Amino acid sequence: RCGRQAEALASYQDARRVLVEQLGIDPGRPLQELERAILNQDPALDPVVAPRAEAGERGEPRRGAGVFVGRERELALLDDALAGARAGRGGLVLLSGEAGIGKSRLSDELAERAQRAGSRVLWGRCWEAGGAPAFWPWVQALRAYVRDSDPDVLRQQLGRDAEDVAQLLPELRDLFDDLPEPPSLDSEDARFRLFDSTAAFLRRAASTRPLLVVLDDMHAADAPSLLFLEFVASELADARLLVLATYRDPELPPGDPTAAALAGVARRAGMRISLGGLLEREVASYIEQTSDVEPSPSLVTSIASETEGNPLFVGEIVRLLAADGRLAEPADALGRLAIPETVKEVIGRRLSRLPADCRELLSLASVLGREFQPNVLEVLADRVPGELLPLLDDAIATRIVTDMPGAPGRLRFAHALIGDTLYDALPQTRRRELHLRAAETIEQLAGADVDAHLSELAHHFYRALPAVEPERVVEYARRAGDHAESVLAHEEAARLYETALHAHALRTGADQAVELALLLALGDALARAGDLPSAQDAFLGAAALARAEGSADLLAAAAIGYGGRTVWARASGDPVIVPLLEEALAGLGDDDTPLRARILARLAGARRDEHDPAPRVAIGRLAVETARRTGDLDAISYALRGLCAAQHALDDHEERLRVAAELREIARSAGDHEAECEALAAELLVHGEVNDFDSVRRLQERLAAISEELRQPSQRWLAMAVEALLALHEGRLADAERLVAGARELGARAEAVLAAAAYAIQLYLLRREQGRADEAYEGLRTIANERPTRAFFRCARAALAVDAGRHPEARRLFEELAANRFAVVPRDNEWLLAGAFLVDTCQGLGDLPRAAVLYEELVHLRNRSTSDVPEGSAGAMARHLGVLAAILGRDEEAVAHLRAAIEIDEASGGRPWVAYAQAELADVLDRQGKEDEARVLRSAAAATAAELGLGRVAARLPS
Repeated sequence: RCGRQAEALASYQDARRVLVEQLGIDPGRPLQELERAILNQDPALDPVVAPRAEAGERGEPRRGAGVFVGRERELALLDDALAGARAGRGGLVLLSGEAGIGKSRLSDELAERAQRAGSRVLWGRCWEAGGAPAFWPWVQALRAYVRDSDPDVLRQQLGRDAEDVAQLLPELRDLFDDLPEPPSLDSEDARFRLFDSTAAFLRRAASTRPLLVVLDDMHAADAPSLLFLEFVASELADARLLVLATYRDPELPPGDPTAAALAGVARRAGMRISLGGLLEREVASYIEQTSDVEPSPSLVTSIASETEGNPLFVGEIVRLLAADGRLAEPADALGRLAIPETVKEVIGRRLSRLPADCRELLSLASVLGREFQPNVLEVLADRVPGELLPLLDDAIATRIVTDMPGAPGRLRFAHALIGDTLYDALPQTRRRELHLRAAETIEQLAGADVDAHLSELAHHFYRALPAVEPERVVEYARRAGDHAESVLAHEEAARLYETALHAHALRTGADQAVELALLLALGDALARAGDLPSAQDAFLGAAALARAEGSADLLAAAAIGYGGRTVWARASGDPVIVPLLEEALAGLGDDDTPLRARILARLAGARRDEHDPAPRVAIGRLAVETARRTGDLDAISYALRGLCAAQHALDDHEERLRVAAELREIARSAGDHEAECEALAAELLVHGEVNDFDSVRRLQERLAAISEELRQPSQRWLAMAVEALLALHEGRLADAERLVAGARELGARAEAVLAAAAYAIQLYLLRREQGRADEAYEGLRTIANERPTRAFFRCARAALAVDAGRHPEARRLFEELAANRFAVVPRDNEWLLAGAFLVDTCQGLGDLPRAAVLYEELVHLRNRSTSDVPEGSAGAMARHLGVLAAILGRDEEAVAHLRAAIEIDEASGGRPWVAYAQAELADVLDRQGKEDEARVLRSAAAATAAELGLGRVAARLPS
């Protein structure tokens, strides 16, 4: 109250006058001390909260809530971060430490400084007791901003991102009734769009007035909130926005999702501060500032030693000694301080001083969590309206309970450990009873608005088991999971579905249909969250139940879920995918349905590892025919994508382009930009294979334009990866350096597996042209080992081993690959670039017999490129055939191939490959006695190598 009144005055001098005249505060107190007291709502200054203590009265602390000691180094770092954010150099600061170490107090101090400097401060706090909705700390911060903003300014700041942000803040639709619906939540990159739009909104908001966003207790955050924090941190480099996230040093087991998410956040932090205990001089200062006692050095030493400087512990000990009138005594007079072994014992002693009615209310409140609403506590405690707050006066006066800043009407325990102490003291049966009453109270008060409390209700009903029917837990947890999924909080949805499954298992005669539906929902949420192994476990469980129930449709849903949402993903050695899809297909019968078309299409994509493309192409065509007969455009689009994937190995380029063009037309008519991007990818692949790089460039520009409109990482990654391929193909190595790294960064957000593989290949192609191939060795070796069924990566690794001078390793790999005429390498779209790598290895090892085999396997591809979108290109296949012919002593054939390669690569803009072909042709012409032409060719190759910085070409030319 005092702080709000003073804030409205023209100056702090006026504030001092109010304090002196109305409250009788000593006018001699420094203005800075009054300022701190006001901003911290010092109970000593508020007669409604607590009576003013007379100076020296029993040594009772007077200003403990407003005292701030020590932390000079940390404050200096935080001040620098604030100044940087105001100057447009935003960032993320992580503040960690054990419970009670002062993280919240330091955050308060920073918030005060930020406000005084003109920044706006937004707070978000995690709900440590559980049951909060997904993205809760962010919702609190954003909701406060929206509530206090002018609607016209807010609409401008939201811009085109308004419909996405409204997924987190539905109240925006009440403010702006013209908001369109967001894109389909089924989009693979829908969550990226939500993150990107919300981060863009924050950046625009901060451009008007610098923002400090404080996120408290992030160790208790849901996984989506942490993922969004990681995302936002990557967008702050040029923003006037500072995010301070506090968390308790967690003791989480390896593999815990919260630990993994916190680790991801930590990698993005610009600054990490870990708080330790207060020093002795700081403990002495605290005692002096919170009482009228100058403590003896021995007492200070004793308190600092026993508490290890933990501010919460120090404060509680000082309170207890002051209350007993013993704070002025020397330590030797006190004997050894009776310091409890844990801070909870100290808190328990402090709580014991409260009236019994007050303690009982706080015990009930602890069941509600660190934060609680008085109206819920009233019903839980069987109190009439208006009776509750007077009973809590003592807890408020002693700062055990405080108001929730930014949340009018809510209260919170001053520290999580206070609530923990009270909760742990409750008997187990009493806890269950209170959780049940809490759930029923929230349910009663919510009325028709129960959907806003689904997570909270699921939490309390679950904690009440077995005192409540499991069906109620299942219902609320399932609905809460559905809501979390609707706002793209996949991890939180998965947790809630698992809660529902645990409760469902307690039912007598459990309904398998309910369990099956929950397993399918769980699998989908886990898959969207990126936890594919756990998702597949859930889908296998669903498949077993569907099989037992005799439900063909649900078995098909489980099979598609297990196979993955990407239609063209290979089985890649998984022995379950193809048989499960085939079983589901058989169960569906021959009726034409969209589901049958999808199963067929997914099966066509999954069988891409098979060497013979004919069976999967036939399946893909059947998928398209089936989908067409249903008339379902989504099914037709999906089926065409499956057929595109199945046809990757075909030489019938016109047919492949026709299918891709049909897919693109359907996608355009439906406004499905994602499907259009997949059509463009299929067309890019074909045009790259036939050396039509003008079309590759045109299609890449279209792909880039769509990806920018979508603002989704999968499409943006593909567009940038193809741009990197073009830069490598044309010898623009500086551009390639930037694009290869940029594509990796984008891909890590959405297409981590594909992006890592493409990056490993592109980095090798880049580094080898720079004469630094060995720098790419470790990454490519890792990818090849992680994907043992993909021979393509072993082909690249063998070529790299030759470039890096690791000939024994290259020989071992080459022998494995060469068996049975290189049968282990599929003759699909990857065969072209894989073949180029094999030729390089064969040349480096001087393997004459294998050169003959490779020549026979590749000669029919003489007019093709070695391009594989988006991994890379090694120029015209004719050059590689020329190299093989030269190894075999077939010089006339070699000359013909190499001259053709020069013509093809010049037309495609592949200048590095022209230089390679010129150098190879010069060697053959030398053998034929045509030294003059050879000299001209070498000179041209050397000029290109010097201009483009092609170290590998230069190394092959005579010095």
